[in-house]
Amino acid sequence: MLPRRKNKKAAVSAKPSADEAARNSESTAGSLNVSATLDSSGTLSIHGTVMAPINHHNDVTVGPSGRVVGKIKAKVIVIEGEVNGDLCATDLIRVTATGKVIGNLHAGRISTQSGAQLQGRIVMRHRPDQVRHLDESSVHRLLTQL
Repeated sequence: MLPRRKNKKAAVSAKPSADEAARNSESTAGSLNVSATLDSSGTLSIHGTVMAPINHHNDVTVGPSGRVVGKIKAKVIVIEGEVNGDLCATDLIRVTATGKVIGNLHAGRISTQSGAQLQGRIVMRHRPDQVRHLDESSVHRLLTQL
């Protein structure tokens, strides 16, 4: 039988303090192999392999050495590495010259650099601040200019 320990102290705090959370607003994912959805806040930079969906409230960057197998949902998504899965951004998706995406892109704004590799559909959504309503006189002016 094992002896009982008298001093029971927690070695790791489960929740960081407010000061720690403010200092650690950027998360970096190295090489992960998880089967659950990765959900976090702040800025997320991926410089390894993540084999899971990513659901993020702010910006996600997949670095040049980063590889993601799974769907990414975030405010802004920047792809410098490889993604095999759909990308859904509430604001912007940017695929750089070193980026490779196999999956559909859904966003209000999409930017690609020369050399970017894309295999999938691009779906541009209208943002509410971009909707313009034309009155009858505006439509008439436009038609008479044609």
